[in-house]
Parts: sequence; C-alpha cells; structure tokens
Amino acid sequence: VLPTGGDEYGGLASLEMIWHEAAHAGPSDKLESLIETEAHAMGRALPENLWHAALFDAVGITTSAVLARDGKPGYVQYAEKNGVYQRAWSQYVPLLHDEWRAWIDDRGSMKAAVDAMLARQPAG
Repeated sequence: VLPTGGDEYGGLASLEMIWHEAAHAGPSDKLESLIETEAHAMGRALPENLWHAALFDAVGITTSAVLARDGKPGYVQYAEKNGVYQRAWSQYVPLLHDEWRAWIDDRGSMKAAVDAMLARQPAG
C-alpha cells in the first residue's frame, strides 16, 4: 500500500516506490536472510534494517539508471531526496556506497557485497 496524499510519492517517485513495495513481496526476503546468515557465520552483530536500506538503494539506483537510459536523466532516488538515510540509516551510507553498489554495478555477487558490508560491522 502506498500513501497517495504526500508530494514525495508524486511523479517518477511513484514508479520507484511501487517497485520498492513490490520487492517486499519476495526479493527482500532473500536479502534479509542472506544478511542474517552471513552475520551469524562471520560472528558479526546483525545490523538493524541494513536489508531495508540496501533495498532502498538498489531500487533507487536502478530506477534512476532505467529512467536515464530512457531519456529522463537526473532522477534523484526517493531515499536521498526525502532524507530517509539521514533520518534512519546514516551509518549505512558508507557501506552502501563502498560495498553494496559493487553488486548493483555487476562487479561481484550479492553475497560478496553483503560480506563486505558485514566485515565493517562490530563483532556480535
């Protein structure tokens, strides 16, 4: 369910948010499970909602890339434009930029990106 009363969901952001919410119906389960499994295997603390921050990042970056490819450059992803990272997950921004985006950019596996993010977390 998407709220429709706010301007933040207007225009092209609605496309990103529909995709984001649809990802909650399955793809995010795989990511959340992978983070939990790897954190346990590595003896790391489970970062609260890292999976959700990573989901926002993957969907936002992909939406921006698809729109640019289709002649609509300059789209700013929802989480950046609306301060989601600053309010809830500022500690994850360096992990997302340095480690997670390797997977998004097809420079490694999802597992490798998750492991790299978790390696920077404190021991659990």
